[in-house]
Amino acid sequence: MSQAVEVLSIMADTFDPTAHVSAGECVRALKEQGISVSHRLGARIFSLGARQVRFSLAFLEEAATEPELLMGDFWRDLAPPHRPGRIEQVLEGRAGVQLEGEIAHVLTPDELDAGAPSSSSLLPAVLGRAEPARMSGVLWDRRRLEEAALTLLDAESPTELVENFRYLFRATLSSGQDPSGLLVTALRRSKPDLSREVGHLVREHLHRDLGRALETLQEEDPQRVADAVHYLLNARESDVLRDSILLPALLPVLRKSEQRQTLFDSLERLGQVLQSSTLTQQGLDSALEAFLEYLLDDLPQLDSEPRASLTTFLVALASGYPELPGYLLRRLESTVDPGLHVFYAHVLTRVELSSRERSRLLERMQATLLEHGRESAMLENLKLIFARLGEESLEDLSSPAVVARMSPPLRIFLVQLWHHFQPPDVSPLADLAALHLRDRSLLLALVRTRQLLLPQVVERILAMPDRSAIVLYLLQEAFRMEEPDDAVVLELLAHYALEALEPAFARLAEEAALKSGAAATRLLLFGSLARRVQGVEKARLREMVRQLLTFPIFTSESLPAVWLGLGQVGAIRALDERLRKQIIERLGGQLSPYPAVRVQALLALYPAASEASQRLVEGTLRAPLGGSEPAREILSACLAGLEELSASAHFPHEAEELVGMLCRTVLWKGREQSLESVMRQALSYASSGDGVRVPTAWSREDREAALRILGALARHPAGPERLQSLVVVRLFSFLQDWLDAVEKGSDLYAHRDTPLWEILALVLRQRPDPRSHELSREAARQLLETHRNVPGQVALDRRENAQRFLIEVMLAGQGEDLAVRGRSLNLARSILDTLADLALRDTPEAALSLYLLRDLERSERLEPGLQARLRGFLANRA
Repeated sequence: MSQAVEVLSIMADTFDPTAHVSAGECVRALKEQGISVSHRLGARIFSLGARQVRFSLAFLEEAATEPELLMGDFWRDLAPPHRPGRIEQVLEGRAGVQLEGEIAHVLTPDELDAGAPSSSSLLPAVLGRAEPARMSGVLWDRRRLEEAALTLLDAESPTELVENFRYLFRATLSSGQDPSGLLVTALRRSKPDLSREVGHLVREHLHRDLGRALETLQEEDPQRVADAVHYLLNARESDVLRDSILLPALLPVLRKSEQRQTLFDSLERLGQVLQSSTLTQQGLDSALEAFLEYLLDDLPQLDSEPRASLTTFLVALASGYPELPGYLLRRLESTVDPGLHVFYAHVLTRVELSSRERSRLLERMQATLLEHGRESAMLENLKLIFARLGEESLEDLSSPAVVARMSPPLRIFLVQLWHHFQPPDVSPLADLAALHLRDRSLLLALVRTRQLLLPQVVERILAMPDRSAIVLYLLQEAFRMEEPDDAVVLELLAHYALEALEPAFARLAEEAALKSGAAATRLLLFGSLARRVQGVEKARLREMVRQLLTFPIFTSESLPAVWLGLGQVGAIRALDERLRKQIIERLGGQLSPYPAVRVQALLALYPAASEASQRLVEGTLRAPLGGSEPAREILSACLAGLEELSASAHFPHEAEELVGMLCRTVLWKGREQSLESVMRQALSYASSGDGVRVPTAWSREDREAALRILGALARHPAGPERLQSLVVVRLFSFLQDWLDAVEKGSDLYAHRDTPLWEILALVLRQRPDPRSHELSREAARQLLETHRNVPGQVALDRRENAQRFLIEVMLAGQGEDLAVRGRSLNLARSILDTLADLALRDTPEAALSLYLLRDLERSERLEPGLQARLRGFLANRA
């Protein structure tokens, strides 16, 4: 009878402690109901049960989170006969009491509205929605019905179970009652013979196909079971009956490991069925809870794919069952497995939660972070969970008590979380930064997220006592960091002005006097800081620069950091121009050693220099271009510097001289001889040395850099129109030479690509003018003609930049005709047809042309006629 009493209590939503022999069993029984209570609270519930007090599960769920409801001295002295009014007074209206004989049932207000529990009969629990009163009479003895119900709930003999189920089933049908509740009760016993009998009677009396499916579920063949599951989830007939018995019927499938995968594969469909089921109005009933228990018990053993299916199922289910989040939250709180915490939290952050449920989840995940946040994979999951929970998670996590318990990796995690949300008020973050500034990992996290420079954070750090110690610490950290991390620390140090500059210079002077290798990095650090500092007395700053120029660190063996640091010093805007000129001359010199580094240093100081100093820098960079035998390394560095300068906001002061030098000298010198002449000189006995020719021509990379410089000057918005027109004409002239050489086949190097296509396409797009428009159309016409005459030489199908140039010309000249040998040519249509022909070829290169045409189709610049033509081609190509 103990099991029957427990079933009764579940039916009535009350918990009967007397059905258990100890407080520990009470705790375990409640845990099975999803309610986690302490052993002390379980002892109180057990002792009150002996004094005829019963609690509803809803009340115990609330007491589990607020133990003070049951831990007062009043309960210790409570004994029958009970006074409901006194108990309600102690509970302050949060629950009520209803008496059943000498038993006092403590219920929540919602349960009071639904009526008091009743344990006078087992039939309501067994029959579900059926009305037992209508089954009494001559044919159906009430006592016999009660005995059959008790046997169905308690018996283990298959024969007894089947016989009593048949008796109750016949009584239900003959009385015109709904048998679904009885079917659910029988299926939940999970006895194969009984479940098979359920299927048989459903097939004989209710629905043939549904009954056959229920019988098939008891078989061992996985394929037949899969077919039965498919039918149950997709049946259109008898939906009400199917919905009632679906979950208890599927439980045997979950219990068999070889069949469980069938159900996991169908979870998405099961979620849809449960969402549309009429049973969703009844809330999270015991059948669904039992199903979820079996479904979730094997979570630790599931792979990622079944877990993903289960997550999708639970999220979909929550929209139809508002009680599901509370159930999942209770499971989360009742386990110590951090992996399960993460799983349940991922589900809960994707469903609608009440404010109380959200607070409980936040509290639990905070504890998980502190206890298990050592693994990187766990931190990544927690970061996603806290991000979904919203900004409110920051306030709790940033409290001093919680931060004090965090390890350095967790503090970094917290900084990243602040960076994710970026709330307007970062006061807690500012306090965190000030309190743990000397934690290098935290400082690096603030640097990487650039939150170290937030005004509130900077203000809080500047307000800290012992400023000199903080400055020395930050200087040392900036010295240890690499770019671009050190720049963030230097920006913070710049707020200290002279307080930071003086110790930085003192350390530089000390290292220089010792001729230490660290002097180079110290110079770079001082220069980078000095150019950022504002409000420092100019006289003191200039004196520092004069002194450092006398340091014995500027030699031919000096490290690159020395020259970079000197460039940073030269970039100080308050610097006297005479000192800046000295720095430029020291950097320029012979541009050796480390020419690339020296050029970068000159470019760093260029924006802060006067016009005279800027002209000096430009002259330094141009000088190697006119030399008869410039060192290859110096030449490449100067060309790279001029290219960067030409593409910057600062238009060169002597741009015309640079253009003339590149056009007249550089590109002429850079022309390679034919392959035959090169081989002839290399093998000639008249050659010096061992017959190997030492190249004097510019490299291909240098020539292309020169062309890019001309292109940057041609499209620079600050360049004069006359110079722009001159450069454009010369660039198209170079392109004409290339096309002529390709068509004639006289240059065996013609297979090489040229950057002119890309350069001129940018000029057409960024700074078009009538002259460039005319020249580009002529170049496009000649390219198409060369492609038609010698397709193997021009290899247009492999030249992406040439095809893009043609598209740019087409977009710029739509609707215009070109006169060619007395005939009118629609250039835009010819270009489109040529590209379409390339895309139709059976070669790997055809994919490139097809990609460009599909990209062109989305352009808003293409006129309707050409767009229709292009769409027609692409439709046929598909």
